[in-house]
Amino acid sequence: MRRYAGEVAELSDEVRRLAAGLAAARAESWRSLAAEDYRATLEEQQRALAATAAVLDDARAALEAHARAVEDALAGPLGALSGRAAQLLGLHP
Repeated sequence: MRRYAGEVAELSDEVRRLAAGLAAARAESWRSLAAEDYRATLEEQQRALAATAAVLDDARAALEAHARAVEDALAGPLGALSGRAAQLLGLHP
């Protein structure tokens, strides 16, 4: 789970870099009707990427919370039972 959380965090960072690139493109100084429409489109895409990054952050946090919960469960009595059950089922050498 922690590995997946790290991968999600990397993806979130990449999405944020893309959003920053769109912000830089919107900052260009050229003027025309087409440029204004283009900037509006970039702004919509930038907002969508920001929302996507926020969702990815939530997913990362959920994965980390799940990993902690599993670790806590395995550290208690459930861990001893699950370890023994895994041995009986041949899941661990």
